[in-house]
Amino acid sequence: ICCSEYMRAELRCIFQVPEDKLTVIVNGFRADDFAKVHPNLSQWRRDWATPEEEIVLYVGRHVFEKGIDLLLAAAPRVLARRPRTKFIIAGKGPHHEDLKQQAEALGLGERVNFPGFVDDLTRNSLYHLAEVAVFPSRYEPFGIVALEAMADKTPVIGSDAGGFAETVQHEGNGLTFFAGNANPLA
Repeated sequence: ICCSEYMRAELRCIFQVPEDKLTVIVNGFRADDFAKVHPNLSQWRRDWATPEEEIVLYVGRHVFEKGIDLLLAAAPRVLARRPRTKFIIAGKGPHHEDLKQQAEALGLGERVNFPGFVDDLTRNSLYHLAEVAVFPSRYEPFGIVALEAMADKTPVIGSDAGGFAETVQHEGNGLTFFAGNANPLA
């Protein structure tokens, strides 16, 4: 059992698994769960961004495969056009401190917030407040985060890696860009 057609192809190619031995069962979640947000959301938002700031949100593990470094590399170009953008990079992982150092080296300062792990209510509330959720993965077996953002009607930008290509249709239900490249992401 695999979670996407992409993973089915990977298993067939890498491990030579016969087609009749593979079944795709996509990941799922309860969309209604994403309707639960912090009470008095506009007041709560002030803990994350000023009223004038536009929130760009990433939620996920802080590992190389997720491409967060690409989002940070694109941030200066985004800020040159939209200087009131606030990047919120939620999650934890082995690259967390490296990513914070990259943001510092790029001079992003107050423009980026690394809150670490966030609970479900905070995640839902951030999706609700974000102008866009960005998932710049280099490798992605499925990409349930894109569906989570869509459940809250948050616009999605995702790489064309793996399962995202099955979930995010460019200019249909989101935007895609070439995986591994900060320029088209910006």
